[in-house]
Amino acid sequence: MLMKKITLMFLMALMTIMTYAAETVVTPPTSIEAETWYLSCFGEYDYDAEVKVVIDGSDMYVQGLGFEILPDAWVKGTIANGKVTFAKGQYMGEASDYYGDYDLYLTGYDYKAGSMCDLVFDYDQANGLLTTSLLLVLNASPDELDYMEYYSDLQISKTAPELPTAIEAPAGLVTEEYLVTTTAIEEDDETGEEVKKATSFNVLVGFDGNDVYVNGLVNGFDGWAKGTLSADGKTITFPVNQYLGSEEYLYSTYDYFFTAANEKDEMVGVVLNYDATNKIMTTNQTIYVNGSRHDLYYYYIYEGMTMTRMVEKAATPATPAITKFAYQSTLQYGYITLNIPLTDVEGNPLLSSKLYYQIMVEDKEGKVAPLTFSKDLYEDLEGDMTTIPYNHYDYDISNTFIYLCSTLDEVSNWKQIGVKSIYTGNGETHESEIGWCTVVISDDMVYDGIAATKAQPVSVSYVDMAGRRVSGTQKGLLIRQERMADGSVKNVKVVRK
Repeated sequence: MLMKKITLMFLMALMTIMTYAAETVVTPPTSIEAETWYLSCFGEYDYDAEVKVVIDGSDMYVQGLGFEILPDAWVKGTIANGKVTFAKGQYMGEASDYYGDYDLYLTGYDYKAGSMCDLVFDYDQANGLLTTSLLLVLNASPDELDYMEYYSDLQISKTAPELPTAIEAPAGLVTEEYLVTTTAIEEDDETGEEVKKATSFNVLVGFDGNDVYVNGLVNGFDGWAKGTLSADGKTITFPVNQYLGSEEYLYSTYDYFFTAANEKDEMVGVVLNYDATNKIMTTNQTIYVNGSRHDLYYYYIYEGMTMTRMVEKAATPATPAITKFAYQSTLQYGYITLNIPLTDVEGNPLLSSKLYYQIMVEDKEGKVAPLTFSKDLYEDLEGDMTTIPYNHYDYDISNTFIYLCSTLDEVSNWKQIGVKSIYTGNGETHESEIGWCTVVISDDMVYDGIAATKAQPVSVSYVDMAGRRVSGTQKGLLIRQERMADGSVKNVKVVRK
């Protein structure tokens, strides 16, 4: 009896191996030449690529839906009744990453139902167009959710998509600085719930006839929005989800768009009421700095907005602060985070174009001097710099975060590190007091003087499978985005049941 049981178990295991081994990848018929079509969708960012398509009667083969994981893999769909259906759990081949090898499967995902499904496209045969409201999931299992990547707003077309072009301001455009006051909607780092916070920032505004240009809607990014002044001069209208441009950061590309949205989360144009006499622009709309041309995937969201032209005046800037200091002795690497108020000592707003700052160091002998950032160590600089413009922004240096490339010998001689603001208005230059921070060096990274054996995220947020920011308590597939102190973002897959 025992022998029969062992034999049965062996046969069952063998059948499982044979079934697994029988799994084969799809290949199209070689007698039909593949056509080049175009894929457009949204993943972690807008994705556009060429794909290959073979149509053989009621069968459609597509190469390229494995994206960067398996770019050469083919999948097979069935054409019927104006639709193309790719069966759930279709095997695509063996893939590998840092953690090892795994099998990859194509599946659809119905976000509303919260379940895997066939990936079904509506098929406009006359125009060669495939569209779907489902998510495309590259999965590590044929029948259980274990996704590696997912994509929304898929479109496969014979016609290449028309990609947006960033706005360029005309040469010689005269601009003035405006103060933006608004209510930002943000996620609480601890609870994940949305909270409202009064905030302000400065933008540049220039008029060229009836064209109105705005720069500074994205902190540290030199992108322009372009609106049109109405014939009566009372409103300025910006097109729906206008493209501001993109930037490379770490290993990702970030696209920026400027739009408003209504109560149904439908994107609409931004309309500002304009008071030409007092140089004030206002709106009650919900404004987004968006991350996709397909859908709402916002970086910033503002509830109402007022832009007021600023007037230059003499002022003493408020005292800035170094909010975090960290230096790892073994790696000889460190950073500081900054809070540099764009206000004077009385709380009045300052022109960002007139504000500068210096990183100050007090050595162990009590000597105080500004820290020099050399071009040899900071390659984005045009020359050595001790006084930094508030609006300067590159990978290493910004008004909120600075990498420290100083050697251990240098840092070991520091007693304190601080920051000082310098403001020039109406021909007068005034300096703030220095905001000091004690220097602590450790074998581990140090956060506010407290050693940490492993890096901790400085903020946590969640997005759903459609790329929308959510609280993190919803059921279904979510992405937990952990932003680290060095600016990197770690994406962690989460399934809420």
